[in-house]
Amino acid sequence: MRVLIILAAGGAALWLWLQRSVSSSPYDTGDGATVNTPVQSSDALDNIEEAIARFEGSGLGRNNPGNIKAIPGRSYPGQVGTDSQGFAIGGDEGDGWGWLNDWITSHAAAHPDWDFYDLFNFYLRGSTDTPTSDAQGNSDRYAEFVANYVGADPTSSVAQFANLV
Repeated sequence: MRVLIILAAGGAALWLWLQRSVSSSPYDTGDGATVNTPVQSSDALDNIEEAIARFEGSGLGRNNPGNIKAIPGRSYPGQVGTDSQGFAIGGDEGDGWGWLNDWITSHAAAHPDWDFYDLFNFYLRGSTDTPTSDAQGNSDRYAEFVANYVGADPTSSVAQFANLV
């Protein structure tokens, strides 16, 4: 129950943050069901973000649902610190949702040919040419989780699915 409350608060924060540019409605079945058909535009991107937050699981305590790593010498908007594992800490949950949205949007739009496997291999390692499973995790399992959650084929283009190109 506590997790649902936290996820609902995160969805509300994301919704408020996104109201400046797009209309959104984060997807949550509440019962673990998967989506079998793609949704439109900002909803597809919101669903990808929600799936990442569910897969990561631990980022909400640092207001960083995507577990975005801090970049030395650079501060994300709203970043108030860095934890001992190198993850950015947001001032509020909206900050972390914004970082996740910016990361997905910028990388998928810059690489419209990337499928879910490419995106999540890069998300974990910073390269699409590295092994899919190492100490950072299994990027194939990650890609398949997110694709299944949003109702996409993991070999499809993330940018096209999320209507970013």
